[in-house]
Amino acid sequence: MGSLTDGIMPTDRTLMAIDAAIPFALVPTLTSAEVKRLRAAFAARSMAASTRRALLGDGRLFVSWCGQTKRPAMPASGETVAAFLSAAAADGRSPATLRRYRSSLAWWHAAGGLANPCAGSAVAVPVPKPDLANAAMAALRTFMDVAQRGYAKATLRATEADVRLFAGWCGPQGLSWLPAEPATVGHYIRDLGSSRKPTTVARYLASISLIHRAVGHTDPCRHWRVTLERRGHARAVGSERRR
Repeated sequence: MGSLTDGIMPTDRTLMAIDAAIPFALVPTLTSAEVKRLRAAFAARSMAASTRRALLGDGRLFVSWCGQTKRPAMPASGETVAAFLSAAAADGRSPATLRRYRSSLAWWHAAGGLANPCAGSAVAVPVPKPDLANAAMAALRTFMDVAQRGYAKATLRATEADVRLFAGWCGPQGLSWLPAEPATVGHYIRDLGSSRKPTTVARYLASISLIHRAVGHTDPCRHWRVTLERRGHARAVGSERRR
């Protein structure tokens, strides 16, 4: 089964611009009347710009994937849509993105007056199965998916980078990073030494604290041991700079 991003479908540059914008305009199984219905539905003035962009992108991706796998893109079968969603899940698409793909394909078929291939339990959005040996990292991924609506992107990028850095430090030492013991976090601060500013260490601790609270674990960064280690690090770095 081909990757979603392998190759693109050929286009005919002699087509009208509006036809070129319709991902399914080149599908040979459609009649001119069906393409006309697609064009009219897509050109509706009431459609939001963001919806239009999502429909275009999702439709083009599906048509390209069907071309690679030699499947009819429209009308598509439920089996084809299910295989497409499974391939998207294997490529790392989030459940929210998979649901959007399914909704887009249902919309395109309805716009063309065709049966909805997304109906029925056979076309359910695949649920990623987390690696039980890596449940902590799965918890991080789940948190990042949900937190996108409540945090700035820059904050989330910093949080993920900080947590992965901490996890990467814990791994070789055989220490658990989620949940982490206060002694582990304290050792982490000491190991950083003077290579990090106090503000950077404070951000690291905020990220570690956030992921623990997000998944329901006790926050190790609220322990007195960690507080004292953070203060000791700040004093040591300050003294070194003054010298």
